[in-house]
Amino acid sequence: MHRFSEQRVIAIPLPIVPNRLEKKVCVFERCQDGLAIVSPCNSIAEGVSALLRKRTSGDTWQVRASYLVGADGNHSTVRQTLGISRQGPGVIAYIPNVIFDADLSAVLRGRRITLCYIDNPQLPDGQGFLMPIDNQRRWMFTSALHPERGERREDLTDEYCTQLIRIAVGVSDLEVKILPAYPWDTVKVGLWELTALWAEQYQRDHVFLAGDSAHTILPTGAMGASTGIQDAFNLAWKMALVLGGQAAPSLLASYQEERLPVGKLMVEQTRAFQFSHLAGVQRAAALCRGAGCPRKNLFSSLLRAAAGGARRREGNWGRPRPRQGDPCTPLSGELESPVEQTMQRFLYRTHSASSSLIDDASLIFGYRYQRGAMVAELDSAGASLTQHPRTLAGSPGTRAPHMVLERAGECLSTIDLFGRNFVVLVGSEGFPWITAARTVAERLGMPLDAWQISPAGLRDVEERWYAAYGVSTTGMALVRPDGFVAWRSPAHKTQPEQALEDVLTRILGK
Repeated sequence: MHRFSEQRVIAIPLPIVPNRLEKKVCVFERCQDGLAIVSPCNSIAEGVSALLRKRTSGDTWQVRASYLVGADGNHSTVRQTLGISRQGPGVIAYIPNVIFDADLSAVLRGRRITLCYIDNPQLPDGQGFLMPIDNQRRWMFTSALHPERGERREDLTDEYCTQLIRIAVGVSDLEVKILPAYPWDTVKVGLWELTALWAEQYQRDHVFLAGDSAHTILPTGAMGASTGIQDAFNLAWKMALVLGGQAAPSLLASYQEERLPVGKLMVEQTRAFQFSHLAGVQRAAALCRGAGCPRKNLFSSLLRAAAGGARRREGNWGRPRPRQGDPCTPLSGELESPVEQTMQRFLYRTHSASSSLIDDASLIFGYRYQRGAMVAELDSAGASLTQHPRTLAGSPGTRAPHMVLERAGECLSTIDLFGRNFVVLVGSEGFPWITAARTVAERLGMPLDAWQISPAGLRDVEERWYAAYGVSTTGMALVRPDGFVAWRSPAHKTQPEQALEDVLTRILGK
């Protein structure tokens, strides 16, 4: 991934993410017992009003605003009030989340984990998952719950949860303290609905949907939080310009144009990921049932099966086919274990009998906005929604490629230049664009950053600027605050000021 971003891939347990972001985020009201929207989306003359309720006390108050962003999760009150429908296979499974305090040092023996898969026939459906919250004493254990059998999270007592945790960890007398999953909830055990759905609309008048209220994404592939953050970034810079009077409200319509196709794609792809992953587990289980394949080799068999599945990017993702030399025939007839029964149920509910998988790099770095707040090029009509980031070449609607630059002896990335304002990047002979940017910024009353990629400005360490952005020494690329290319001019224009102003005016709707 280092070829496409300056940042490393890291795994952070989701429960500690809010703590990491606490100093970076400005919160309307810090409230440990939670808020609920009672009645959102009442239209007023120039915006919306919403009735908020504090969950524990029941106190309510009215809030009025120019816009409302419904980032209120899978069961979004905002979305339901607006009557916006969703598409997709729906709920795949119900996963209870048990937060607990325990000393696992004797079991871990100095190791740190991100996610531990547990295969044990004594657990519900024969499996469970253990995740760290602080990798010291606080952990989360998840298993399976079946409402269709009358099972309820309210019936999961501390004693029962402690028993499951001891089975999962393998310590029969482990001291366990069950903690509340949600501070405002009288039931300690949380419940996560494993759901694959996307909203048919992301905007209704002055109200927007973002995150899980717009799309619920299966966990395989780890795309859920990232997709929600992408929503927020896409909407935030546009709303800031509109509220600051630097753009017309019409700019906000591009949010749905750009993000809805991406959200739908992520739901479909993670559904396919889930299928291929589970098919790999089925294959591993089948291999381990064969002659000469002891149970201790389950993990290595799973890796082999997953590797084989990763090589199959298209075609039928149904029952795995036996390869020559396999010691057994994969899954024919009756399923032998609770794990295999769970896998089969998941495969049925995801409705993923056939899919085309897109690689992670293309989904993370290579998705494209086919229309929206940009000036598309004529040859981009019908372009794929994704491409491998290795092939990114500065086309409008795609992510501005990461490049290593040097300034005053220090290395930085092109990505470091983005994030707040529109940015003009020019070649070694593109100084007229720099002058034009300063003039246009003053004329439009908005900040506009301009950088020259040259030995005298930002040095192109890898010498690939022109190929990466598709411009000549006299050309320029205009990059949005969210790091996507809005427009480019491969070469010099006789009136750069007018050209740049016309493009920005068109994008901003002024």
